[in-house]
Amino acid sequence: MTREELLKVSKPILFSTEMVKAILEGRKSCTRRAIKLDLGLADTDKNDSSYLKIPDKDGDYHDAKDLCRYQPGDILYVRETWQTGYKGNVDENGDGLLEYLYRADGDDISVGYSNGKWKPSIHMPKKAARIFLKVTDIRVERLQDITSEQAKNEGVDLSSGTPFPKSTARDCHGAKNGLSMYQSRFVILWDSTMKKQDLDKYSWESNPFVWVIEFERVEVKNDRGGFNENKNKIL
Repeated sequence: MTREELLKVSKPILFSTEMVKAILEGRKSCTRRAIKLDLGLADTDKNDSSYLKIPDKDGDYHDAKDLCRYQPGDILYVRETWQTGYKGNVDENGDGLLEYLYRADGDDISVGYSNGKWKPSIHMPKKAARIFLKVTDIRVERLQDITSEQAKNEGVDLSSGTPFPKSTARDCHGAKNGLSMYQSRFVILWDSTMKKQDLDKYSWESNPFVWVIEFERVEVKNDRGGFNENKNKIL
């Protein structure tokens, strides 16, 4: 599909800068999102964490995975931290080319237009999208069901210079509880995304139900059928 075709059918999904880097580097192929629906009357099975049925206002029960906003086959565009500015490129008239800049690329925002401040991903316009994903699978799990391999596929980084704080303390804690390094680092990543008011419901220790969304990167075709590099030019 061309970029224009992808933009017409895609849904937004937000990722942090570090997770955008993981996608670009091919280290991230899934994401977990807490199920923040009313589970007061939900039907569950303690022996099967994937079994979760949630009632609607009429009392009819639905499979939790069917209530996820993303479904297999959906095309998603990634919302990421961004800015606009000049990178030294020019148009056909030789004029400076105003482009989108992305924090995940390490772009210099001193050439931007917002007083040197990055703009949050939630405010990224759809036309600035450069990364497209195709949903390949949706399932429901408890957060603590995650395996070491699945934690690796979440894009966690064990290399030096990791962005996740206090890793040594949490890794030691994880080791005592039988967690691998990848699982332990995922715990840090997950809890770092939680608002304080949500920790009692959705933290690692709370072990909430989550949607597991698996995806693959979509290559963008140009109008001639070949493949484009990501275009940053303002449209």
